[in-house]
Amino acid sequence: MSASILPFEIRTELADRRGNLRFIACCEGTDLAVEVYSPGNGEKRNKVATKWASDGRLRNGHPLDRKEISAALERAELDAIPFIEAALAPHDDGPELQIVRAASYTSDALIAELAWNTETGRPDFIVLDRHDGRVWRSDRVDISPSTGLVPPECCDGVVTPGGSMPGSVLLPTEVDETGEDEGRLRLDLRTFIDRYVELPGDAAALAVNYVLLTWLYDSFDELPYLAFRTADAGRGKSRALETVGALCYRPILCGGGSTAAATLRLLHHFGGTLIADEFDQRDTELAAEITKIINQGFQRNRPLVRCDGEQNTPTAFRCFGPKIFALRKG
Repeated sequence: MSASILPFEIRTELADRRGNLRFIACCEGTDLAVEVYSPGNGEKRNKVATKWASDGRLRNGHPLDRKEISAALERAELDAIPFIEAALAPHDDGPELQIVRAASYTSDALIAELAWNTETGRPDFIVLDRHDGRVWRSDRVDISPSTGLVPPECCDGVVTPGGSMPGSVLLPTEVDETGEDEGRLRLDLRTFIDRYVELPGDAAALAVNYVLLTWLYDSFDELPYLAFRTADAGRGKSRALETVGALCYRPILCGGGSTAAATLRLLHHFGGTLIADEFDQRDTELAAEITKIINQGFQRNRPLVRCDGEQNTPTAFRCFGPKIFALRKG
């Protein structure tokens, strides 16, 4: 479907099973901009129109008017309604869709990462098409004709964009498609860390390297851990943990009062980086269980096997991933 009186074409695709549309601005066969929203959302439509009107790639030598773009988007929405109704209508034929619940997915075709959608107040996926570079959002990603990827079941009350929002698993809210060179990225990370905590010696540089490692950890079979340790209270361990942890890949925040069972399940469902405060009380049963997670979690193929559910079914829980600790003991 397409509709345009502009120097570029607007193409629409069904983005997810809730009826959201993907609006694609393309010129001479090249996709230049992509936005996702639900038909009839005038506020979002006007925001997209304003954004596209200022996008030099879409002008193609012509001035752009926000109102004309908004009108073209609205026509595209109306044209897409029959397509949406047909696509979402129940069908009796064909295989039943298999649902996979996970926080991320990577293949030769696409990358899907769990993120927090500030418009819906719910988690969804930011998806990258690895062939043409298109990026869009969806609450379900079709990873094959018979398989759909959706967020983990335990998202409610657990995932959050951070800030004043409660929750244990911090998610990003958007993706920066402009890219950034590594030197600039390292400088930005170091500046952020130095703004909130003073680390001795080369500790800040080490922290920057560990943050970058967390975003690539699934490329390795074994990982080191990072710990902030002092014998005395009030020396900034927790502040350092919070500051560096906020920069890591999908931080999972757990305090000393968290149970081992909950921590293990968060690691299993979400992966990412465990940010653990006051987990060194080694004379407790909790510490003994956490130690097992630590001892197993540095290697990829070393899950913890636990009996789970009402039937006590043996289940392998994934606990592999980077981990940062604030400790009082050695």
